[in-house]
Amino acid sequence: MSPIRGTLQDFVGLDTAFAALAAPVNFNATSSATATVLATLGPIETFGGPYIVELFAPSLTKGTTNASLELWSDGVFNQTIFALVLANIAIPGFSWRGQLSLVAGVHTLTARGFVDAGTGTLGAGTGATGQPPNALMLMRPA
Repeated sequence: MSPIRGTLQDFVGLDTAFAALAAPVNFNATSSATATVLATLGPIETFGGPYIVELFAPSLTKGTTNASLELWSDGVFNQTIFALVLANIAIPGFSWRGQLSLVAGVHTLTARGFVDAGTGTLGAGTGATGQPPNALMLMRPA
């Protein structure tokens, strides 16, 4: 059997990194500096260039007044995913898509969350009968 060969362009539609969460993740950190890691991609080796990052969850619940989600690259804040200021209810069907540029090399991306007070939740489940589906985080070339 011979190996599969191709260029990055040949595989541009494939996910470069993927994480599935089968259980909800609570977060109660109260600042960006101490934000709770909700999902991690990597470490993954990249060719460098622009990448699309996506985060999906069956629900998102804020803390007492608000919740914020952020994308971090290699332990450094990259961009805000979501800042929420609503009643303390679950938001069904949360989804976000963003873009970032990476240099060639090994990288780790994390989605992190924090609240003003109380506890926020990134919803996820097993997808079994009567259960919410997995939360997903993925990265692919743009």
